[in-house]
Amino acid sequence: MTFYKEGDKSQAICEDCESVVHTTFQRRNVPFDDGVGEVENVLVAVCDICDRVVAVPAQSTPAIKAARELAVVSVETRLPASYLDRLDYAMNAISAAAATKHRKMFLSVYIDFLARQERAGKAVVCSWKQSDPNSHKGNVGHQVIVRAAPELREQSKRLSLKLNAYIADELLTLQTATKLSRTELFKNMICQMQDDVVNQPKKELVEELKLFARAAV
Repeated sequence: MTFYKEGDKSQAICEDCESVVHTTFQRRNVPFDDGVGEVENVLVAVCDICDRVVAVPAQSTPAIKAARELAVVSVETRLPASYLDRLDYAMNAISAAAATKHRKMFLSVYIDFLARQERAGKAVVCSWKQSDPNSHKGNVGHQVIVRAAPELREQSKRLSLKLNAYIADELLTLQTATKLSRTELFKNMICQMQDDVVNQPKKELVEELKLFARAAV
């Protein structure tokens, strides 16, 4: 593998110039592909004509990987198994190929959808803090879930997600608005997702989820 240093020259295809161009290796702050966050001071090839970053040498990959891992927020909670069944059922309504590994994608899209609705004054999330924590009936369409007697309490399962910084902030926005614990927030959110996807589908949301599912599932 060739190792480059600042000032070295090379060639690469530049999308802006639409041709093979001469490049110079420089250290730049480079945004991640999803537009959320960036890796700082990493060696890249820069187009000599338009000054666009056009290539990343292999030697910069570890720094980019490390920066990406720092930008990811781990979110974990334990939920009664029936809530994950509800989530999987809603996912399956969008795509028959959806599997448990796609929970992060579906929940990330839904968290973003709810946060956007909240900012527009259209969300139902603030009503969740008024709901009975034992029933989770909060909104139209929610099915009442009666808390089981201690000896019959259903098995809980761990929900573990690695969210990018943007979605993690949106989740915090929802938690602040509802004043719910993370566990109660996810319970209400999954019930609402079942409403919005299965019971009383919201066209805008369903189409958005289908677009993401086509690329990820």
